[in-house]
Amino acid sequence: IYEKIQGFLMEQVHLINQNHLISESKFILAFLISENMLSLNQKRLEPLIKNEQLTDFFLEEFSTFFENKVEKNYLNHLKSELMILHFKVLYFEKIGGIFEDAMSSNFIKENYLDAFLFCQQFIKTGGGNKKFKSINKNSDFLFRHYLFLIIEVFPPDFFMKSIKIYIDFSLGKHYNSMVSANVKTFSFLNIEVIDEMNQGADLVLSDYYFADKRKNCDYLVWNVLPTPADWANLGAHLTKIKRNREAEVKLDETT
Repeated sequence: IYEKIQGFLMEQVHLINQNHLISESKFILAFLISENMLSLNQKRLEPLIKNEQLTDFFLEEFSTFFENKVEKNYLNHLKSELMILHFKVLYFEKIGGIFEDAMSSNFIKENYLDAFLFCQQFIKTGGGNKKFKSINKNSDFLFRHYLFLIIEVFPPDFFMKSIKIYIDFSLGKHYNSMVSANVKTFSFLNIEVIDEMNQGADLVLSDYYFADKRKNCDYLVWNVLPTPADWANLGAHLTKIKRNREAEVKLDETT
């Protein structure tokens, strides 16, 4: 690929000066690598970059924070993506984003709190290490991209226990299936639609109350086709269930 870039620059840009040709070719190759535009066998990252220390440090801190419950296949995926991200900040030194300052992390903080707290801690710990000056130079950029990467690599059940929903409307099987499909769009909350209410339902969606209404289970009763307000209300209920669980965990940790 490097030779092809040089050939393009000579033929199309008419760049002849050897020093300029090498410099521009390396820059373009680095850009393609950092933007994930080359397949792994083309990149050959290891001989091109020296970021193993930073990547290994991140993986060690990550495994410790999450108490070594990280499966190997996810860890390998995370490592390959980190190599590219770290290459970008090490090669280009200072990365700035147009929308970085205006970007809110509230949604991520609310729904992926552990990932958020880890990234905060890592930026602080790594930034205090003289070997990793690139972290301080790119703290905002790395913080956000670490978050995005962790959320991309790991499934929702890595971050939270599933919220079990039992769906039973009197309009029949196909209506229930339609509601179920839409409920599953709240995938970031690790939704599990269950077949029986006694399988530990956290929430029941129906158009009537059950005779054996349970104390430890939330109910949402929709008498007509759900409106956008109903779906928003569902989201609020799911978020409440998640927050109650987090509060219970914190309480257990302090007792």
